[in-house]
Amino acid sequence: MLNKMVVPKSWRWRLAGEIRRRMPDVRGRTLLSKMVFGPRDVTTTIHFGPNLVFDLNMRDLDEFATWFLQFQPPALGPLLDRVLRRGDGFVDVGANIGLYSCWAARIVGSSGWVHAFEPVPSTCEALRQHVEQNRLGDTVRVTRAAVGDHPGTTTLYRTAGASGLTSSYPREPNSQPVEVPVVTIDSQMTGRPRPRLIKVDVEGFEQHVLRGMSGLLDSDNPPVVAMELSDRQLRSAGSSVEALLADVKGLGYETWRITTRGLRMLLAATNRDMNVVLLHPGWHEHEARLLAQTRFPRDWTT
Repeated sequence: MLNKMVVPKSWRWRLAGEIRRRMPDVRGRTLLSKMVFGPRDVTTTIHFGPNLVFDLNMRDLDEFATWFLQFQPPALGPLLDRVLRRGDGFVDVGANIGLYSCWAARIVGSSGWVHAFEPVPSTCEALRQHVEQNRLGDTVRVTRAAVGDHPGTTTLYRTAGASGLTSSYPREPNSQPVEVPVVTIDSQMTGRPRPRLIKVDVEGFEQHVLRGMSGLLDSDNPPVVAMELSDRQLRSAGSSVEALLADVKGLGYETWRITTRGLRMLLAATNRDMNVVLLHPGWHEHEARLLAQTRFPRDWTT
């Protein structure tokens, strides 16, 4: 059993936060931070964002990364702050331990709603605990399922010690297979108010998620969509950036990349990992102008 403690905010930990904040925004920096600064076999409580509190298992690489939100906001925080309003709906596909689900719930309030999807049982349990810890159970609905283009079941592979590294293919020799249910967003939104924003983080299966909510996207007043874009992950899942962007264009959306200086139009396919926002020019002109002037802390991951 892990020992419950609060990691002291000594100069060492403040230095860790400052170094993390200044490190280049590349994959692998969380592991490097953990090797240099990471405590062993403890949980800790952090306070961050819009009055949120999380108990974190510091053995888990992704929960360790969340610890640094005390020093630097998450990549999509400004997007949620600008796009969501009280009373809105937010869909979190690949919610992990609930960072964005809880963040959005604080914004939309009791008159709004959040629907979080997380397929891995242990990660979903951490998500539920964080929702309850922040007394957001009346706003956030949690569904333990993967999201795709048709309902059924699938096998995911979870990387041990990293709750967020789950994919449809083994990433590491010690990847653990987990059979999970699959749902579509279109089926889950039947009879519900239309969401204003959807966040998708599914390690290369973004194209399948988009196809499973094409009815919602190809309708009046469609939602803004935020997702990770990684050609490496998409190709591992049998797709590509070119194929995904073709689907986005077919739905009438434009793809904008997140930069530290604001959104910029993505004019061509790229093999660089980035966060992108899908905006419909017929419905999201205001959001495009606003987000083009919004500074983001970084353009990738949390």
